[in-house]
Amino acid sequence: MVEQAQGVLADGTRVAALRVPGARALGVSVAVAGGFADDSAAGAGRAHLVEHLRHHHAVDASSQFIDAAVLSAGGLSNAQTYPFHTEYSFLVPADDRRSVLDWIGRARGRLEPWRATPADLAREIDLVRREVAERAARSPLAGFPWCTALSGIAGGDRPQDALSDLAGLDDVSLADLDGGRVDPRSAAIGIAGDVDPATILADLDASPSVTAAPFHPLSSPTPREISLRRIGLGAPARSDIRLIDLTQPGVSRGLLMIATRILSATSGSAWRSGLFGELLGPDAALVLATQIGATDDGVFRLPTPLSGARAHHAAFEPARRGAARAIDEYLSGTGTASALVARDVLAGFDVVADRSAVADAAEHDVIDLCAHILQEPSGRVVWEPVVTRPGAEAAA
Repeated sequence: MVEQAQGVLADGTRVAALRVPGARALGVSVAVAGGFADDSAAGAGRAHLVEHLRHHHAVDASSQFIDAAVLSAGGLSNAQTYPFHTEYSFLVPADDRRSVLDWIGRARGRLEPWRATPADLAREIDLVRREVAERAARSPLAGFPWCTALSGIAGGDRPQDALSDLAGLDDVSLADLDGGRVDPRSAAIGIAGDVDPATILADLDASPSVTAAPFHPLSSPTPREISLRRIGLGAPARSDIRLIDLTQPGVSRGLLMIATRILSATSGSAWRSGLFGELLGPDAALVLATQIGATDDGVFRLPTPLSGARAHHAAFEPARRGAARAIDEYLSGTGTASALVARDVLAGFDVVADRSAVADAAEHDVIDLCAHILQEPSGRVVWEPVVTRPGAEAAA
């Protein structure tokens, strides 16, 4: 039985704590609403830049840089920008209740204005540019389909290639970024370790239940078809994207994890929920079906009804085991567990409930969910390779 407690602090910050039995380190994560999918075309790249500034230049109540405090204690620190939220996590030794509370207090400093100079800003901009360039050099599919596939369902003023588009870093100033202040009501803290979750929340004077409205990044999807061209892509690629209403009866994140595994096993496409992953953000209701090397409709057709039923039956138990294993892996380490419960309490999810739903799943319910997914309207993004000649400049 997984022990977890969720609550809300007096300033509106959501908080979740989870016990990892036998853990020798404490994991603390801060999840903040807002990621690279929220950048406008003119501001592309700024969410990534803000992540760097908050990670490297946030200070605690004693004016010590949080990242430096973690490293000096022998801990590990990391930050990551996702489509709709950003995470700041650290893993540290924590021997007693007082030190646990001290580290949680330091983590809350991520929500306060950072301490950065124009020179710091210039260094972080350069670092962001180099990170993105290195990622793109490793693979022409960097960011595909987890970022650009969003273009097939959400319109508006969004950069189409959200990870590599950095137009918003030209001539940006610290004043443009509002000092890094965060509304506590749009943030959450996750704590994981060999701790009593209820005691941690009591020590923080948290209310016993999450009354704040969950953070949902998408509503009223607008399916559309777009075509993009990418240099270095060896074959065409296609991704169909759907938004599934997780509030419907018989639908949950846990069951969606099983259903997408069944669809992957019984079709010619790779199915997944979430742009980055099924447990990696508030966009878990987005379902993608991706095929590399073909763009015709045939690859998305499931088998005939009879063979489809047999295939679904054979795929159900392996899919359920795979979903359970994915959840258990996240809950087994304090670093991954603290990040998971932070983004879950921010987005209104409950991983413990999802784990129970996976364990108790009925085959017919999941098969019905597969059919429901296929019936939902979908957007589509097609990537076409750009053919270049030696010595010729690649077409944009």
